[in-house]
Amino acid sequence: MTHLYLHIGVPKTATKTIQLGLRLNQAALLAQGYYLPSQGSMANGGLAHHNIARGIASHDRYNPHNGDLPRLIKEIEGQPHERVIVSSETFSNLLRPQHIQGLRDQLPQHWQVRIVVYLRRQDELLHSWWAQLAKTMQRTDPFDVVGPRLVNNLWAANYERLLTLWEASFGQENMRVSVFEEALQQGHIFHHFLRTCDVANATDFALPASTNTTPSEKTLVIAQAITSALPPLRYVNPAETVARRVYYNEVLLPFAGQAGWNDSKINKLTPRLRESLMAAFDDGNRAVARRYFQRDVLFGAAPTPPPVTHHDTHDYTTDELRTLIYFSAAAHLDQQTELIAMRERAGEVNAALVEGQRAASDFERLKHENAQLAESIRQLEQELALRRSLPLARVSELLHGAQRELQAGGVRGVMHRS
Repeated sequence: MTHLYLHIGVPKTATKTIQLGLRLNQAALLAQGYYLPSQGSMANGGLAHHNIARGIASHDRYNPHNGDLPRLIKEIEGQPHERVIVSSETFSNLLRPQHIQGLRDQLPQHWQVRIVVYLRRQDELLHSWWAQLAKTMQRTDPFDVVGPRLVNNLWAANYERLLTLWEASFGQENMRVSVFEEALQQGHIFHHFLRTCDVANATDFALPASTNTTPSEKTLVIAQAITSALPPLRYVNPAETVARRVYYNEVLLPFAGQAGWNDSKINKLTPRLRESLMAAFDDGNRAVARRYFQRDVLFGAAPTPPPVTHHDTHDYTTDELRTLIYFSAAAHLDQQTELIAMRERAGEVNAALVEGQRAASDFERLKHENAQLAESIRQLEQELALRRSLPLARVSELLHGAQRELQAGGVRGVMHRS
């Protein structure tokens, strides 16, 4: 019998770290009889089966080339191992009961399905979600504005409603619910996840690097200043959304690390805001606590809060901004060089395919490489197009009068100079 462990998140509970751990330990898990399917997973270095959930919900980011649920089932049925792990926090964003029931109906009835889910304090979850939107250049609104809106708009944060939907289709007895903060107290989250999936000797598995760290105030203000100079996301295509995320991860974040900006993390959760956010979920949290943990309180006391951070334009120096500009420009040139090399290799592959005088296996390999190169070139061209639109790429304009702009209008004035 197939035992499927379906990890549904929720968001901001180290899901990507878990997925990277699965990728890192794929061979070791297979030796224990745990299969990690490729259908529906994304090319992000981990094992994130986002495409399965997106296909079920007909999401606009669904890509049929990355696999769907029928192909996932076929892949699982075609291999000999009885235990399977599928992971994506996107499952917790399925909004309609028919989506979840449709998933249950399509999965073979003889499969034993366990739903693995982590619950994080909602005030911390909403703050982390806001920081994610800000640092990936999607939103510029302050947290005291965004946080209360997310109470009703972030579906996955309403745990009582979320779990009730999944229970209705898979049964409460098949729900494996953990409190995120309590899991962290028991060691590394990846080892806790493996134990939740009944993996023997979980602590013997290699640990992945942590991901999605919270930025500093200085890093986030820069990201928001850049965002405010770009068109709103509703006016751009999904590829540019990805390009903005890449810019943050590959340019701004490494620079901030070198500059020491991220030594202190941003915190906009005042005690009063924490209290108001948690109060909105109090009844639902109590219901979950009683149903799954036989207690009245789902989460313990709030963590000792770090100081609330505030932005001061004098935190930045002209030298810092100048260095960031050069750092961005250098990354831009590196990507241009990489793109030229990719195009040259694509030309060689196309020429080899045209010859048609190769063994069948070699021909298939070349076709696969050609498709991968085409996708990589498309993504890189999109990222470079974004770089050309960023004020930071306009080095000469920004350098001219940077100190005057800094004194007159702060960092936002510098970013808007062009």
